[in-house]
Amino acid sequence: MREYDLLQAIGDIDDVYIVRIYERLEKRGKQFPISRRFMRVLAACFLFGLLVAGVGLMLRTGEAKPSTETTEFIPEPSVEAPALSPMIYVNGIRYVIDPQDTSFEQAQETFVYIGKIQSVVESYEEPHEEFQANYEYLMGVELYQYGDDIVAFSDGRYRLYTKQ
Repeated sequence: MREYDLLQAIGDIDDVYIVRIYERLEKRGKQFPISRRFMRVLAACFLFGLLVAGVGLMLRTGEAKPSTETTEFIPEPSVEAPALSPMIYVNGIRYVIDPQDTSFEQAQETFVYIGKIQSVVESYEEPHEEFQANYEYLMGVELYQYGDDIVAFSDGRYRLYTKQ
């Protein structure tokens, strides 16, 4: 079909049909041709905005605080007993570390070597076997008798342990 034939076909349309279509459009009023898909997206955005605004308002006013009441059983976390002071068990006696930092520079000649720590229990337990301590860092520490007390040599220092 050539251009001339197309223009002839358009020209042959009766004017009555064109007037009818124009009148129908005027009766409907001016409408925007919006697709259903676009309307769904627009509605979803509006609802999401309402949700965000509602949650924000509840958080601001304090109504959205979590409830502390519950009906279901929630187990308590496992809690170990608190650690005890460092202790040593020697010659059937339990000795505990002296909190004062005592210097033994001149008294070293009176020390009598008695052995080394051979086993360790947990820090929250009391030692109960010979040459046993309750802290891992005491394993292998040299022990000396110093009068009625015990002196442990570790990290280049002597530490005093007294009877419990």
